Amino acid sequence: MGVERLCEGTTMQIPFNADEINLIYQFGEQGKAETCAHLFAILPQIKDSGTKQIVSTTLKKLNALSEKTCAELTATTKRRKLTGRDHSIKTRLAKAKEQAKQPAVAEGKQHRTHSKEKGGGYGTMKLSRYEQESILNYNAGEQTATLYTRDKAVIRKLDTLVAGFPDTYKLAGQDEVSKTYSFPKSYVSYRKPRAVSTGQREQARQMMIAKNKAKEK
Repeated sequence: MGVERLCEGTTMQIPFNADEINLIYQFGEQGKAETCAHLFAILPQIKDSGTKQIVSTTLKKLNALSEKTCAELTATTKRRKLTGRDHSIKTRLAKAKEQAKQPAVAEGKQHRTHSKEKGGGYGTMKLSRYEQESILNYNAGEQTATLYTRDKAVIRKLDTLVAGFPDTYKLAGQDEVSKTYSFPKSYVSYRKPRAVSTGQREQARQMMIAKNKAKEK
């Protein structure tokens, strides 16, 4: 879906396509100068000519907008994207919670069928670090917690737990970018920050010095 904004000092509307809107969502800042500087900074890092052209075109279009119009476009884009993302995540979490309540009959077959229908399984799309999010959901009325995650490190940990403790940790759903898990709410924990005394810091420092010296020998 594209949008249009008024060019500064004229009556001409500048169109932004879906790719350009996605760039503004990912790299947009509060001010026009900051947003353009952010996009300009990533240009040398881009190897793909098509992507580089999209960034260059987006920069030109943003520079043609007034400061106020650019800030409004960035704010509106982020608000719409976040609202759509939150709705999608809530829908997936609700679906995963329903699946978690059902017996895990032919679970492997379900996931294989799902992957074929989607044209590929988990991991077929690349996400920025900002998009690799995790959302934990539980309430006072149920004993099961649901974790929706796009973070590969979290997914690896949970996949290991699912394989090792299938009666406790369950894979409730997945798509090309995320996985959803369910497990007992009691396994969610909150820990106090570890208080380290001056003596413990000094002891750790001395141990590190001793290890380094041993390596040098």
